[in-house]
Amino acid sequence: MAKLKVKKQQQDIQQMRETDEAITQLYIARNNIDVQITKLAEERDAARGSMVRHLKEQGWTQQNIASYLGMTQPTISRWLQAKCGGGGSEQSIVD
Repeated sequence: MAKLKVKKQQQDIQQMRETDEAITQLYIARNNIDVQITKLAEERDAARGSMVRHLKEQGWTQQNIASYLGMTQPTISRWLQAKCGGGGSEQSIVD
C-alpha cells in the first residue's frame, strides 16, 4: 500500500513538472508573438509615415490624408510634427 502511495506521488510530481514545462513554453511562445506584433506595428508605422510624407509632398492636405487613412487630422498633424523636426521620437499613429 505504501509503495502504491509513493508511486502515485512520483507520478503526480512528474505530471506537475510536465505541466510547468508546458506553461513555460506557452509563456515563451506568447513573448515571441508579442515581439512579432511590436515589430509589425513599427513596420506599419514606418510605412504610414512614408505614405503621409509622400502625400504631403504631393500637396495633399492633412485633412485629406487623415480621411484617406481613416484617421483624425490631429493625429496626422502630430505625426508630421514628429517626423519633420519636432525633435521627439517617432510615435505610433493611433486614434
